[in-house]
Amino acid sequence: VNEVLLREVAPFNAPESKVVCLIGGNEHNARFMMAQPRPFDVHHPGGPALQPGRQVVPRAVIRQLLQEGMVTTQLTLKTLAGLFPRAQRFVVAPPPPIASEAQIRSHPEIFDFARYGVEDPSVRLKVYEIMLDLLTGMATEAGYQFMPPPAENRDAQGFLTEPYWNISTHAQPAYYAPVWAQLGAPCHASV
Repeated sequence: VNEVLLREVAPFNAPESKVVCLIGGNEHNARFMMAQPRPFDVHHPGGPALQPGRQVVPRAVIRQLLQEGMVTTQLTLKTLAGLFPRAQRFVVAPPPPIASEAQIRSHPEIFDFARYGVEDPSVRLKVYEIMLDLLTGMATEAGYQFMPPPAENRDAQGFLTEPYWNISTHAQPAYYAPVWAQLGAPCHASV
């Protein structure tokens, strides 16, 4: 632990302070943005219907894979809760996936879409929702209020709406305006 940093953040351990965490948001993309060699699907309540011809993977398996990649997120949340036990603590949900394959392919980032392709959008959406379930549980367990993705920034299916697309895995800073408003903070987010 960096003692200098601890001294700098110590004043924020007060009831009027708000500690806002935007972490743990890309595990679903890291593991499931590229198409899998064997097409699969997973059931999530309220999510799109299962697609015929795809192997159905139990939700518990996807959940376990995501959870393994979120160990650092869970540890970070617990550590910060220990540093700020008196502050109001929030975890902000990551933005939902982008449905457009054209948008995703035009911004490949670290992904090899030419070799593997882009995973089906409905599968990516269900994996995202499973990750949100995990992140909600981690936040609650560590004493944070979980802030879901703003409904007004999602389309009818639950994907990120086009005005907020940023590369293939992120949202424009303006996406978070409803979150900042809910927190009572001015919207001057930076990436």
